[in-house]
Amino acid sequence: GQGGEKDPKDALKWFRKAAEQGHVVAQVQLAHMLDLGVGTAKDAGEATLWIQRAAEQGYMPAQAALGLRYAQGLGTSTDLGAAIQWNRLAAEQGNADAQYNLGLAFEGGVGVPKDNSQALLWFRKAADQAHAQAQYRLGVMHDQGLVVAQDHVQAVRWYRLSAAQGYVKAQYTLAERYDRGRGVAQSDLKAHLWFNLAAAAGDSQAVKSRDYTAKRMNAEQLASAQKMATDCQAQQLKGCD
Repeated sequence: GQGGEKDPKDALKWFRKAAEQGHVVAQVQLAHMLDLGVGTAKDAGEATLWIQRAAEQGYMPAQAALGLRYAQGLGTSTDLGAAIQWNRLAAEQGNADAQYNLGLAFEGGVGVPKDNSQALLWFRKAADQAHAQAQYRLGVMHDQGLVVAQDHVQAVRWYRLSAAQGYVKAQYTLAERYDRGRGVAQSDLKAHLWFNLAAAAGDSQAVKSRDYTAKRMNAEQLASAQKMATDCQAQQLKGCD
């Protein structure tokens, strides 16, 4: 809508013209519009074809997207081998989502033999690029002593990085660690803070845990914890811990 009214159909027409000439970004944008049904009827199958054309030209975001589509059977039949192939190509070029998905595949033995060492390697590569879910999985691996030595302090470090990006599982887990004093000094105040933030993001279990923690706190502590949660949300979780 820049310089005139929005016109999805016209946008689709020009993206298609560019896509047909091999423009990889246009191919991916065209696929996105086909997926959502913007300016045209939804067509996941055609969307996958355009993403594949961009992926075959070496376009990293398309390779990662194609790997996910093969894994989920979106616009194509499910093909775990193809999913691994495309995810690996994108992961080796540094795509954090593909690295994370490859880590999940090795962790669960999905499409590849189960291999926690490879899972750790790819989770770490993604986590080093601030991928919140990969940071959380690294925390779990340190918590459980999978491949690495069990280290609850290191686990909390990764949970905190993930939680600060708004990943609800990490927020809840970090709250539990403060609640139990595992890998970090026990603190009802900080446990309540992170349970509260997870609850605000829609985690129903966090609501129950927050309210249970609140029963151990006096009115002054509770008011302080609630103010911390409000301040954290206002600062978009920066410096919350």
